[in-house]
Amino acid sequence: NSGIVGIAQSQLGAPYVWGGSSPSTGFDCSGFTAWVYGQAGHYLPHSSGAQAGYGTPVPASQVAAGDLLVWSGHVAVYAGNGQIIHAATSGKPVKYSGYSAMVAAFGTPEVRRFG
Repeated sequence: NSGIVGIAQSQLGAPYVWGGSSPSTGFDCSGFTAWVYGQAGHYLPHSSGAQAGYGTPVPASQVAAGDLLVWSGHVAVYAGNGQIIHAATSGKPVKYSGYSAMVAAFGTPEVRRFG
């Protein structure tokens, strides 16, 4: 879903702020995904665990651009081409990271599709 990826890309470089959920304040991981999908018309709660209950589950082997990735305690947007966009952690802006490195570190995510 290129629309969701484009929305996520629009916030690259936004500051990480715990509890943040808008471009004006900055974002934490679930605030970022809630804002991104909200711009595309899909409600998500501001909680990484609760976000796993939204959208349609997709096998991780079929992950596609625009899918929501849910790990224990972290969420991200799959951007395609082996990349994710996320509000990574304190001190780091919204950025790209490698999907395979995230899987190596945190395991295979739940994948949820919207649209």
